[in-house]
Amino acid sequence: MKVYYKRLVIPTTSRLDEVDITDHTQHEVQKSEVQNGMAFIFVPHNGAALTINEHQKEIWNDSWRCYQTWAPLDGNYEHHRTWGGMEKNGMAHVLSNFMAKSIPLLILNGRLRLGTWQQLLLWEMDGPRERQVDVMVMGE
Repeated sequence: MKVYYKRLVIPTTSRLDEVDITDHTQHEVQKSEVQNGMAFIFVPHNGAALTINEHQKEIWNDSWRCYQTWAPLDGNYEHHRTWGGMEKNGMAHVLSNFMAKSIPLLILNGRLRLGTWQQLLLWEMDGPRERQVDVMVMGE
């Protein structure tokens, strides 16, 4: 069995951002030379998450409108007081409890197994920043 690992660095451009990382991840799958197996994608940040969905602005807007009912951007978070008011990312920490930090994906015939309208997306909630995304590929 082959095992391949790569840490990607993905820049985000605003406080709330969505970056399509499908092509970056597929490129690593191709470099791994694994034809059939699994890709495990992990983001080691509390202010970012992963999802699989269609990369469409309207879905992004609808999703954030929903998330803001759970954790308003300008909410009164105890986390802000913990750091003497220096940190203003309480919303990101709360929402990260409901969002994926890792996603397993099948690899079939050297390709990530995604649906026709599915992309692998990095969601930024405390940017702009450079985010690390770990990709581990295993298989034959």
